[in-house]
Amino acid sequence: MTSQGGVAAAGRTLAVLRLESFRGYARLDASFGPGPQLVWGQNAAGKTSLLEAMALLAWGHSHRSTSDPELIRWGDDVARVEGSFGGELLEVALVRPASSAAAAGGRKRIRINGVPRRSAALGEHLRVVLFAPEDMLLIVGSPTLRRATLDRLAAGLWPAYADALATYGRALQQRNSLLRLIREETAGRDELRLWDEPFLSSGAEIVAGRHRPPPWPSSSPAGSSPALPPGASSGPRSWPSSSPSWTS
Repeated sequence: MTSQGGVAAAGRTLAVLRLESFRGYARLDASFGPGPQLVWGQNAAGKTSLLEAMALLAWGHSHRSTSDPELIRWGDDVARVEGSFGGELLEVALVRPASSAAAAGGRKRIRINGVPRRSAALGEHLRVVLFAPEDMLLIVGSPTLRRATLDRLAAGLWPAYADALATYGRALQQRNSLLRLIREETAGRDELRLWDEPFLSSGAEIVAGRHRPPPWPSSSPAGSSPALPPGASSGPRSWPSSSPSWTS
């Protein structure tokens, strides 16, 4: 994958995937040729874990768990996932809390070509679109699931959108913590100004990104727009919620 004009553009596909102490895998070295790939096997053979490792390389987190320690093989302290393609190398290392590795200073690490980066930078190099059985909840589940999915797709298209989401989330968390300290009278309201600027600027970027047209060509004739029912608008506009996500 490459980045052109702020949009992550497809260019290469994953060629090699290496797992160490990831889920049920003690170690795995897999190579992929050009074209579609079919992965098959018995139940509990590790097929979903293989796809999960690819998602981890592209997003920096699992698509089916919010807890990184769950991805580490039972009995091990550190899990590693590496992927290479077109001369580039992505690495994600996870460390189990309260383990000897964590006591020695080990923590979650993301590297791109050997350089430490934030998880938001992974989408500039590898784009993954995954549809798993649990994604059926997108239809019957809460709007939060749909918003999070759209956020993830937008972050894959526009790296700056991923940066804005990360900044907004951090600023919101810090601001809420500060509000609790103010209620406890252990901090002053003037300290809120430290987080107002990143909170407002990143929020404005998210709102703008949610209404940005996708980069692929439209199938509508030149100069036309998709038909809308009478009285319908082009879509609601809203400020990011406490959990930054796309407008439903």
